[in-house]
Amino acid sequence: MNLADILRLLLTDMQADLRSYARLHGLLDDQLAAITQQRGDELQGIATQVTALVDELDGRRDQRRRLVATMLGRKHELSMNEALERLPSKAASVLRDAWQALEQAVQLAKQLNARNCELIVEQHALMQRLLGSNQDTYAEL
Repeated sequence: MNLADILRLLLTDMQADLRSYARLHGLLDDQLAAITQQRGDELQGIATQVTALVDELDGRRDQRRRLVATMLGRKHELSMNEALERLPSKAASVLRDAWQALEQAVQLAKQLNARNCELIVEQHALMQRLLGSNQDTYAEL
C-alpha cells in the first residue's frame, strides 16, 4: 500500500466517522428525551443502536491506527500529529482539518454522554429516596 492509498483511506475513514458521530449525537439527544419523558421502553432500543455505532467507530479507529503505524513505520507511540507533520502541506492540511473536526465530534459525544449519565444518576438517587431506600430521608439537617 502506497502513501496515496493510506491517505485516501485515512480521509475516507475520518469522513465516515464524522457521519457516525453526527448519528451518535442524535441518538444521545434521543436518549435524553427518553430519559426526561420516562420512556423506558425506548431506552433499550437506543442503547442497542449506540452500541452498534460505537463498535463501528472502534473498528475504523483500529484501522486508522494500523494505517498510521504503516506511515510511521512502528506500532507503538503512534501520533496523528506526527503523521501529519510528515506529509506534504496540501495533504496534511486536508487531513488536519478532518482530524480536528473528528476530535471536536468526539468531545461533543463525550459531553452529551456525560450529561445523560448525570441525569440517570440523579433520577436513580431520587427514586431511591422516594422508595425509602435511603435511611436518612427524614433526618434533621
